[in-house]
Amino acid sequence: MEAAVDFSEKAVFTGPLPCFSPDGKLIALAQEYRLVVREVETLAVVGLFSCLDRIEALSWSPCGELILCGMYTHGTAQVFSIVDSEWNCSVTEGLAGICNARWCPSCEDILLTAEFQVKLSVWSLVDQNCRNLPPPKHPEAGIAFSPDGTQLAVLERLECKDWLAVYDTSCWELISHSLLPTTDAADISWSPDGSCVACWDSPAQGPLLCILDPTDSDNNTPMAIHHGTSYGLGFKSVAWSPSGQLLVVGSYEQDASVLNNVTWTALAGFHHANVITGPASVLVYQEEIENGRFDGEQHYGRSVHDNGNTIKGRDALKNNGAVPSPRKPPTAFSRPENLPKLAIPAMGSGGPSGPSSSRASSPMKSPSNSSRGENNNRSSPRKAPLSARGGPHRSSAVATLAGQLDNPASLLGDIPDSSTSQYIISELPLKLPAARAATDRPSPKIGVSIAIWSPDGAFLATRCDDRPNIMWVWDSSKLELASVLIQAAPIRAAEWAPSQPHRLAVACASGRVYFWTPNGASCAHVPVQGMKVTSLKWCADGSALMVAGRDTFVCAHLTLAGGFGGIAA
Repeated sequence: MEAAVDFSEKAVFTGPLPCFSPDGKLIALAQEYRLVVREVETLAVVGLFSCLDRIEALSWSPCGELILCGMYTHGTAQVFSIVDSEWNCSVTEGLAGICNARWCPSCEDILLTAEFQVKLSVWSLVDQNCRNLPPPKHPEAGIAFSPDGTQLAVLERLECKDWLAVYDTSCWELISHSLLPTTDAADISWSPDGSCVACWDSPAQGPLLCILDPTDSDNNTPMAIHHGTSYGLGFKSVAWSPSGQLLVVGSYEQDASVLNNVTWTALAGFHHANVITGPASVLVYQEEIENGRFDGEQHYGRSVHDNGNTIKGRDALKNNGAVPSPRKPPTAFSRPENLPKLAIPAMGSGGPSGPSSSRASSPMKSPSNSSRGENNNRSSPRKAPLSARGGPHRSSAVATLAGQLDNPASLLGDIPDSSTSQYIISELPLKLPAARAATDRPSPKIGVSIAIWSPDGAFLATRCDDRPNIMWVWDSSKLELASVLIQAAPIRAAEWAPSQPHRLAVACASGRVYFWTPNGASCAHVPVQGMKVTSLKWCADGSALMVAGRDTFVCAHLTLAGGFGGIAA
């Protein structure tokens, strides 16, 4: 059983992040005024188009045949076809300008927001007609299509009051126009089944969230109103579960409440505590950074007790029948295209390498099921003496982590490219250093800014801005904490894999990509010199992961023979 990450050659982009086509076979990127379309598997160029100005926004049509480019400085939007390279169109709003452009679900229309939100325009690519809608409240937020694409909901501001307008996308006629109980509505979100719309107030107005029927505007009465648990700032993040049965709201008070769609009351409150005490099954993975050359031994370290003897680090895994020592790749990264494929046997296997690949690769490993089971066995004391928890090396890592959290500025520093990384499973209870947010400055870094559900709704991943290097993973079926990732640097992006619903990818502005599954955590080194991963994006079928830095990206392909981390591919 093998698990490895194959990386493509690097490619350069400017402006917006590259984006996958709906079928996941192509990726579009901007290079100044040029639109470049590449194959995901090989990154070979299959399309090249010239725009009128520097590209500032990029998006594929839902059908995957057209690409929309926004040149907001020029006040223009252009559309190109990958099926017919001779066809293209350009839309200019004149003095009104353009501050946002997006596709309509039909693929035959584009929706443009003028500067200062003076109007909302629907341009037809078929008959070149334009339909003007009333001005929206926000340029981008507060405008959302229903999941089936038949309705468009728009936040409006009329006579100092918030309104929700719902349009029929087949004819762009107004369906309903509802007065909202909010003081200053911030955004809206459709439920996955399209039966209701969630709308919440801005942080300055307090925690107010209302649930509305998009087709009922007769009595202007919301289906439900949720006031939160405090009278401080409002909600920072709102996310529906894939089934629509649960709605999580992340507050500025470091809590996330899970509401049900029957009574619209809180089923549970996920508190990001200073001390992690349980439950008994929770696993806390703490990243350690070692300066030096990359030696290919990115292992998990943990201490276990075997008949009174202490076994530390990688030796603990070896004695549990887990990962054998991998082969060492070249230490230089100046020519990543010449790096050989590194096939790292996964848990419980010592098999040969997998199929050969022209892409450079980086190893991934996860704890074995046997070692995980031993960790969950509470017959032996979990809190061991310092020597039994990894010795002075682990102690210094904990001290370094505490110093970084006490001084948030230190978290912004770069991790050397030559450093190596490993995860240590920490013993419980684990005390986290007190968060210190600069509340005396505008827009302090506090609150739950990331709240994302796994594709099947089984897990919820959250991150608080006052502890930006910690990712919390919650089990929605048990409504309890499942796992915690403590990174050495702030978490910049996180996204669940679509086709493998229990795999979470994390980026921390380092030269690595991190993965979590219920059976373990791992990291993969990106073989590109100087690249700091700040953005991640899975393609629709989960076969590829775009790993992007400031102006460079690669495509990562997970090679899974028999599954990774105990989950079948």
